[in-house]
Amino acid sequence: MSGTHATAEGITNPPIDDLMSKTDSKYKLVLYSAKRARQINAYYSQLGEGLLEYVGPLLD
Repeated sequence: MSGTHATAEGITNPPIDDLMSKTDSKYKLVLYSAKRARQINAYYSQLGEGLLEYVGPLLD
């Protein structure tokens, strides 16, 4: 696997500054993030399976 480099995903991608340009306050960004976390959690709870086996639903 020469030439491949694993990049960190999740909390570092996308950067906070990029997300802040899409909303007008940090408070709203936290609310959007919490809502998305609840959506992902509900999705995996309905599956009843392991977390890393399936890709969750994506937002528009």
